[in-house]
Amino acid sequence: MATLDEQAGKVTAVALEPGEQLLAARLVDPRDLVPGTVPVPEGLEEVTVLLTPERLLGGRIEAGDTVTVYTSFEAEESIPADAPVPAELRGWKQSTGILFHDVLVTAVQKAAPETKKSSGNGDQDTAQSEVEMPNGSAFVTVARSDADAAKLVFGAEFGTIWLAKQTDTSTKSDPPVTTFGGLY
Repeated sequence: MATLDEQAGKVTAVALEPGEQLLAARLVDPRDLVPGTVPVPEGLEEVTVLLTPERLLGGRIEAGDTVTVYTSFEAEESIPADAPVPAELRGWKQSTGILFHDVLVTAVQKAAPETKKSSGNGDQDTAQSEVEMPNGSAFVTVARSDADAAKLVFGAEFGTIWLAKQTDTSTKSDPPVTTFGGLY
């Protein structure tokens, strides 16, 4: 193999050594490894969160996807003006912010989709073109450092988590934490 042009989206099926020649046979589609999983990059660990379909792109997040993780929190009382938190959060009970960009999804476990019964009216083209609604929560496993995994667990335990699927051209900005006051 002279170039990697035709290898986009593939991962190594075995550990590679420094200086080793890269062979096309060692690159595989991530979904071909263990069904529904991708390898964990060296130095990272996996952590799993339970998410409802609307929090994972309508259930369309899959192993091998790269996502941005958002967290939202609601305090019982507004944050006092003298609290040791960013000024834009003081006085507000709710907040949402980006926790991480470039998060590798290593596995997604969800219930099998329910199969539709034929309506009997012969209009199968319409039935096949409809997008089925997701029918339950999913366990989403991601690869992060131990420090990042702790932040993700905190977000899942005390707030809510949303995932946004990234593309090769996704903009990765660092917006301020959003509160009602900063929303408009």
